[in-house]
Amino acid sequence: RCLSDWSSDVCSSDLLVTGHPGAGKSGALHDLAEILHSKGDVVCLAADKLDIASLPALRSELGVEHEIADIFANWQGSRPGYLLIDALDAARGTRAADALRELIREIVGLRSRWHVIACIRKFDLRYSRDLQDLFPQTGRNAVSPEFEDSDFLFVRHVNVPLLSEEELLQLESKAPVLYELYRNASNELRQLLHVPFNLRLAAT
Repeated sequence: RCLSDWSSDVCSSDLLVTGHPGAGKSGALHDLAEILHSKGDVVCLAADKLDIASLPALRSELGVEHEIADIFANWQGSRPGYLLIDALDAARGTRAADALRELIREIVGLRSRWHVIACIRKFDLRYSRDLQDLFPQTGRNAVSPEFEDSDFLFVRHVNVPLLSEEELLQLESKAPVLYELYRNASNELRQLLHVPFNLRLAAT
């Protein structure tokens, strides 16, 4: 439901994808990568899979000879390019986080056909002034208010929301046993089931 609201305007510049843990940010980013692949060049990095301490280390891990920013700067093409970085929060407090922020800064600084779309938890975005400054909100927001977080109106972002009550009520016809669990659950458990990751665990 979130992807249906991500128009071409939304992805026409650098963007952060944020939300609560388990809300489905990585899944949304994966699906977005498939959609954007038909529109231009797409490069994906998973921060939680990278064991790096610097940009030269990233270059070595990727097996490329030239500086990463130089590769993007000289990558010819007429269509838009997208660098997608998942799970930035997984690198929290490490030199890998510093390296990825530097990479984002260099790609954004190119002001080229390449756009950075990075995924990070709300908690980590709230305490990362560097990332907030790298993704400033300028002009009209192309995102529907349903997918905005009021804490980050000054940041260009898409918020992946938790499941709504209306969506969970659809379980009655789609997954009756799971619906019975939700209907009879305590208020505390109900709140947990609004998180897609938790709902999947319950289904399992």
